[in-house]
Amino acid sequence: MPKVLGLVGSPKGASSNSSSITDYLLKKLSESGLETEKLLIYAEHRRDKELEEVINKVDEANVVVVTFPLYVDSMPARLTRALELIHASRKGKKPQKDQRFVAICQCGFPESHQNNLALDMCKRFAELSGFRWIGGIPIGGGGIIGEQNLEEAGGRVKHITSALDIAASAIAEDSEIPEDAINAASKLPIPKRMYLMIGNMGWNSIARKNGLKRRQMFAKPYERSN
Repeated sequence: MPKVLGLVGSPKGASSNSSSITDYLLKKLSESGLETEKLLIYAEHRRDKELEEVINKVDEANVVVVTFPLYVDSMPARLTRALELIHASRKGKKPQKDQRFVAICQCGFPESHQNNLALDMCKRFAELSGFRWIGGIPIGGGGIIGEQNLEEAGGRVKHITSALDIAASAIAEDSEIPEDAINAASKLPIPKRMYLMIGNMGWNSIARKNGLKRRQMFAKPYERSN
């Protein structure tokens, strides 16, 4: 039975949007008869020595799915370190079996294409590390998940669940992630203007809870003065 390993690269661990996305995808793959397992890079593997377990699990898997939030056009630091160690452990070695690699990057920006550079990095990692790259899924508007179970979140995450359903079928059939999955993930269920308005309301609410005034949110303490 093919084994799928889901690696969650969010610093928020099990309570993250990335974890919710991984849970949904792995459940769909399990329903298709695949064996699945999830590892939280940050919650369980904070040190290089602890990442040895991740390396061993990766070696055992037939499919590796990495899900993470966008951090400055790239990946969170600990996930980057994990991939560096995985690459180092495989460098110069002939692959023992065909292993597929998938990456899912989600961000708070409404535009899904903001994730493309980070996914290109994942593709390059896969190619250099002996994996067969079968595709990446860029998800915009990740804040709409609200760190909630996707099945419970309902219609507001329909674009995400639709993309994951398509991806799950492709993985189960040993196919590449189709363009349909990428297109589905790019379609926000609400107008962009409304999404931005809701997001701004959320930030203002957090600011008030932390005793900040609205003008303080526009502070640029590290900006150089002329």
